[in-house]
Amino acid sequence: MSTILDVQSMLSEMSSNEDISIGVTHSSEEIANAETYLNVSLPEEYKAFLKKIGYLCLGSLEYYGLTRSSNFSTAGIPNFVWFTAKKRDEVNLPKNLIVFQNLNDEIYYCLNASRKMESFGNVIVWNNLSRTVDDTLEISFLDFIVGDIDEYKDEYET
Repeated sequence: MSTILDVQSMLSEMSSNEDISIGVTHSSEEIANAETYLNVSLPEEYKAFLKKIGYLCLGSLEYYGLTRSSNFSTAGIPNFVWFTAKKRDEVNLPKNLIVFQNLNDEIYYCLNASRKMESFGNVIVWNNLSRTVDDTLEISFLDFIVGDIDEYKDEYET
């Protein structure tokens, strides 16, 4: 299972790439405010991501996190709190799902905030067209990111 240090190490190796954008670190208090706003308990590995990275963009792939704005109702993308709350209102996204990636407003990759198991099964594929869960991936959030970074590096280095 990947750790936040693995992700940070991989990103530091690619620091010269202009298509990569990394957010700012966030405090435990800021993360607790996000949890309170959405009325969820975030998985520990996602909290580590928020504390150490904030949010991440690899070219066109965005991994929502926290932004500098503490006003969640107006924060905008890539703020996961703003986007998740918006989708709860607009498409009746289940309250236990936390959106961390949006693919063309058709597929949302989410974390299952009601599941405490960190090693696998926390990544949910929400089909926004049918308004249903399409799949539960047997992968952790950080392993999901590491896989995408590996693919991105392969494309970038060729």
